[in-house]
Amino acid sequence: GAGAPLRMSGGRFSMCKPKSDTDWIVLRASQLPSPGQYDLPGGVNAKSGGKFSTARPKTSLDWAMDRARKTPGPGSYNPDVNYRLRGGKFSEARPKTDVDWVIHYAKQK
Repeated sequence: GAGAPLRMSGGRFSMCKPKSDTDWIVLRASQLPSPGQYDLPGGVNAKSGGKFSTARPKTSLDWAMDRARKTPGPGSYNPDVNYRLRGGKFSEARPKTDVDWVIHYAKQK
């Protein structure tokens, strides 16, 4: 009957605590291998590979010394004793100086 309390049926609010963004990041990170745990075939973990050059290239001084070593010295040449330098001589002209030109032009006026 009449006078009995009304009973309502239905759902209830969830009392669970959902994961935050930070919780999801931590969970995802815990499932990934750390950098030292990767096993790549022939990759970064391979012990063989390149190395830094130990070559010692020539400096500019080394190149200059090498070039000088290959160049014959002044006394090593055998000049042609029959070779004669011909032509050319020093001029004996006596050109006018600035003062001479001033005098020259002054006489023409």
